Amino acid sequence: MYRYGKEIDSVHIHQALLNFLDFLKSKSSPVLIGHNIGSYDVPILSRLLEEFGLLAAFLQLISGCIDTLKLARKVFSKSEIPNYKQSTLVKAFLGKDYDAHNALEDVKSLYQLFEEKLHSHCRNVDIFPFHLAKLEASYASLVLEKKISKAVARRLANSGLGLNHLHLSFKRDRNAGVKSILQERGFKGKTVRCFQTFFEDTHSEE
Repeated sequence: MYRYGKEIDSVHIHQALLNFLDFLKSKSSPVLIGHNIGSYDVPILSRLLEEFGLLAAFLQLISGCIDTLKLARKVFSKSEIPNYKQSTLVKAFLGKDYDAHNALEDVKSLYQLFEEKLHSHCRNVDIFPFHLAKLEASYASLVLEKKISKAVARRLANSGLGLNHLHLSFKRDRNAGVKSILQERGFKGKTVRCFQTFFEDTHSEE
């Protein structure tokens, strides 16, 4: 690996991921924080973790993610800054520049920005599951068939539930499994009946 034309020490991506997991193990329910993490970092990291068979172990170690880009858009108005790039936010609210192409400097600047300017505005609703996109995608056919809305699919995914979780609950207890897991996440009435009927119909056709 080279940086600015000079060779630097590096490790194989598999070893780097193992080191990352060891680091996460030393923390208590850590939350991953990144700028545009949902659209950029998560898909890349997810693909690599899956490639090396480490995704399941990784998901057991973290409690979610926070996207500082989305959080910044909630906290700072457009009248305050020209754009929501990390470098712009750091310059505007921390009064400094940094080397955005240096990963360590990038992380340090984001940590300072989050701690000093964003942390106090962060709420539970700003924390989302690492595999949010996959969870939401699992409901695609139900949304297409208009059995549930996109908003409900997003709420279910944000709660950490994918269609497979609901299906497993149904198979474990056909009468109360789906109702129980959905009510634990705050879903009632129409949503519960929708999935109960869906799984009953699906299994009756098998």
